[in-house]
Amino acid sequence: MSSAPSPTDVLKATAQDNHLDILSESFAKYLDEQDPLKHFRARFHIPSAQDIQAAEHQDGEEQLPLLSGMNNPQVRLANILSSATSSGDSLYFTGNSLGLQPKKAAEYISEDLSAWKSRGVLGHFTGKRPWLTIDEVVTPVMTTIVDGEAGEVC
Repeated sequence: MSSAPSPTDVLKATAQDNHLDILSESFAKYLDEQDPLKHFRARFHIPSAQDIQAAEHQDGEEQLPLLSGMNNPQVRLANILSSATSSGDSLYFTGNSLGLQPKKAAEYISEDLSAWKSRGVLGHFTGKRPWLTIDEVVTPVMTTIVDGEAGEVC
């Protein structure tokens, strides 16, 4: 019985089959084009490198002492992880944070703020997403995402 090829072997074979250098930008672009999830990118706000740098220097906003200053290793890391491409887009690798903001986030938050404003405490029991039972909607989805059982996810 043979084992499945390693991811590295698959990448090497794919590069070879397409006459591309595995370490080249053209191979990376080829893989991006083949990615079946690439359409999800359009669902998120991706800050430009210029926006990220401008946010570092905005007047009127109090910066956390831990993150202020270009000599701080965390700030340097954030700048590297959100560095600019030739198109000005950022390369956003900080997925362990909140990640990129979904474009629908503001809409959903606005809906719940509106429900809170107009229904008050009744928002727990009525409306599009009653707050009291929100876990009943979220749990089945989360169990799939984390490959867990309903009693393990809450």
